[in-house]
Amino acid sequence: MRTLLLGIALLAASTGLQAQAQDVQDIKSRLNQYFTATEDKDWETVVDFLYPRLFEQVSKEEMVQMFADMSGNGMEVDMSGYRIKRISAPFAFESERYAPVSYMGTMTIQFTSEAYKTPETVGMIKGNLEGTHGTDAVSYDGATNTFTVLVDKVMYAIADEGTKNWHFIENDAQNPMTQQLIPAEVRAHFAEE
Repeated sequence: MRTLLLGIALLAASTGLQAQAQDVQDIKSRLNQYFTATEDKDWETVVDFLYPRLFEQVSKEEMVQMFADMSGNGMEVDMSGYRIKRISAPFAFESERYAPVSYMGTMTIQFTSEAYKTPETVGMIKGNLEGTHGTDAVSYDGATNTFTVLVDKVMYAIADEGTKNWHFIENDAQNPMTQQLIPAEVRAHFAEE
């Protein structure tokens, strides 16, 4: 009898691990599509990968326009070299599953307007970038007026129970929208990791 119970427990654990492994693969697949769309500046596709509840705060059209506006007005922004560092095992809460994803990438910001080339402006921008990403993550090339930022961040992958349709939202503790959209119970669960 004991052997039978042990066998059932091992089978249940194995099934749970297989489901987690499949979730991680599904998240990776969706993330790779999301990262490619971001690098290609395909903002319509990028927005389709964002957590749908974001659009209770701002419309999809406004979000696409916000992304499109990142380049222009005297600057060019490019993102590349995305790499997934870690995907946590999903945690189910209410009708959704959540999984933090640690990732890295490179953001370059080239300022083409003379207004952005003054030492005061360069210093202010550098200070802001270092405050957000850390001093070791930011470099500046004065010859091309370009900042290179090594981005090391965490986002949440979120899917409705029973689906493989993962969506993403940055985990920004300073952004009240993130705090509003990610339940406190979920944030507390992953704070213990």
